[in-house]
Amino acid sequence: SYSSPLLATSLRQKQLTTTASAGESRLHPPEKLAILIDRSESVDEVLQIHAAILRHNILLHRNPVLNLKLHRAYASHGKIRQSLTLFHQTIDPDLFLFTAAINTVSVNGLNDQAFLLYVRLLSSEIVPNEFTFSSILKSCSTQSGKAIHTHVLKFGTGLDPYVATGLLDVYAEGGDLVSAEKVFDRMPQRSLVSSTAMITCYTKQGNVEAARGLFDRMCERDIVSWNVMIDGYAQHGFPNEALMLFQKLLAERKPKPDEITVVATLSACSQIGALESGRWIHVFIKNSRRIRLNVKVCTALIDMYSKCGSLDEA
Repeated sequence: SYSSPLLATSLRQKQLTTTASAGESRLHPPEKLAILIDRSESVDEVLQIHAAILRHNILLHRNPVLNLKLHRAYASHGKIRQSLTLFHQTIDPDLFLFTAAINTVSVNGLNDQAFLLYVRLLSSEIVPNEFTFSSILKSCSTQSGKAIHTHVLKFGTGLDPYVATGLLDVYAEGGDLVSAEKVFDRMPQRSLVSSTAMITCYTKQGNVEAARGLFDRMCERDIVSWNVMIDGYAQHGFPNEALMLFQKLLAERKPKPDEITVVATLSACSQIGALESGRWIHVFIKNSRRIRLNVKVCTALIDMYSKCGSLDEA
């Protein structure tokens, strides 16, 4: 619990206190405690600092920065209940604490709680910012994403790259190509992440031509964007194109293929009976330090050998 005694195995008492002129020990000021929270390496250290704060009657709602630091520290250590308890015990939480709480529940899949917090924020007459929208969008379906999109436009954060990318992710996941294109076309700056999200949306709809066009126009491509394009070809009946793109990836040397890359490429081999290509990829996997023979890779290899008529190798 929060009132538990300080654990001797972690932070020492002298790290939490300072010596006053009369020789007595006093707790460090909130600014110093906030730094200690940032530097904490375990949840035990966070608990110690929190316990010391409570024992010295420091009111967290009067120290919003300290309160926010504690919330984030608990969340970063996976202590969601403690972080939310802090939020609910706070009198009149500000925008930053609201946003942190929404983000905490969103990234942990607690979508209903995220929307309850968002509604409470609005009812408190607090204006959400771009970080609030980026957080709540992680909990959105296509339908709820459209509702949040209207708020984004209302509060004028639609051009923020993180918000726009969040909207793209929502529309891409739901296969809403029209809405995704509208968001993407209005972005003043298109990042690697946003372009990859748009390619994902195209491939989900089977529009591999548009996906490849955007892929080729990208100034920078990471392995995620390569994987989306290769898998898009493999999933929509273009195995030869998938294999050629894999060869292009190898020729460019960077980025390096990963498990997702070889699974998608092996699927392409299976579709056209490209046994020799599949064998080559198998050797490539064995020689790679980056690619692990996990369940998905092994399953893809077995499927490839079986469909290519080489049951002995499968």
